[in-house]
Amino acid sequence: MPIIGKIRSYSGLLVIVIGVALAAFVLGDLFKSSGSRKMPPLAEINGQEITINEFRKKVEDIEERMLQQSRTGNLNSQQRFQAMQTAWQDLLMSELMMEEYEELGLAVKHSPKRKPSISKDELVYMLTSQDAHPYIKQIPGFQDPQTGQFNPALVSQFIASLPEQDQEIQMQWSQLEKEIKKDRLRTKYYNLIQKGYYLPGQLAAQYYQEESRKAKTVLVGILYRTVPDSAIAVTDADYETYYEEHKKEFEVDEPTAKISYLTFNVTPS
Repeated sequence: MPIIGKIRSYSGLLVIVIGVALAAFVLGDLFKSSGSRKMPPLAEINGQEITINEFRKKVEDIEERMLQQSRTGNLNSQQRFQAMQTAWQDLLMSELMMEEYEELGLAVKHSPKRKPSISKDELVYMLTSQDAHPYIKQIPGFQDPQTGQFNPALVSQFIASLPEQDQEIQMQWSQLEKEIKKDRLRTKYYNLIQKGYYLPGQLAAQYYQEESRKAKTVLVGILYRTVPDSAIAVTDADYETYYEEHKKEFEVDEPTAKISYLTFNVTPS
């Protein structure tokens, strides 16, 4: 009891000491973790690690593109969620499909971070021609003020002045070029699949006939309720025949119920 009394008399000091010890423990572990451990990857797709910063950057780029297309000052929660879904699907498809691109020769094998690869002339055509990529045509600054139509010359002027632009604008344009390259690779891949699939004419005609063939049928039946019960006589032999034919439908391999019970005899003690 005297010991407990002494502890109570120093309760305030004891709380302070314990608080400082806990804080030192937590902060020490935090600094130790931040100094010796790296941030774990967000996901691993086909052997490639996806970091949280890479995913966040992808989401920000998609949100920026959505803002440019909608010409609004901000995005609502549904649009932000859509941007996150689009970013994840893009990362997933990029990593999974890049291996197929490399096998077909559409991309350079074992390139760092598996960057998409198309020729320089092809990229220039997709940026500065009348048949430019839809991503380019959707940017508001590349429309002719007089006609409101897409003007490739404005894109060429912008690319020529790109070294004089802010660093942020240069990074955004570089990211846009990467997205165009990825989309171009997907288009090439799908075209290869489409052109590589051959369906013989006779087989196509057979499929067409099976899908378009029509037939008229007439069914005649008698409803049970239209037959009076008195017109039907069922004998014991009919019951026995039905039982023999259908008795397996009522057989069970295991018991359907297990019952346990306990009885108490009510007798005077």
